[in-house]
Amino acid sequence: MQLLPLLLLGPSIVSRHYRAFSWLCFIILLYFTMAVMGALRSDANIYDYLFLSLTVTIFITSMLCSRYAQRLQKGL
Repeated sequence: MQLLPLLLLGPSIVSRHYRAFSWLCFIILLYFTMAVMGALRSDANIYDYLFLSLTVTIFITSMLCSRYAQRLQKGL
């Protein structure tokens, strides 16, 4: 169930629609919230911190890809 929202965006991301990357940013924010709550627990392990760093990396990458794809589509 946790992977379903990401899989729904898969075909649009493969075809490089910039709006799909923007939606991915919004969805990743939910995962980021879960990762921060997991990393701030008293019994957090290395996987919680790995999940947090992965969500941050995916968010920044998708944000930059959205910006790049939008400029490429407009011809700037």
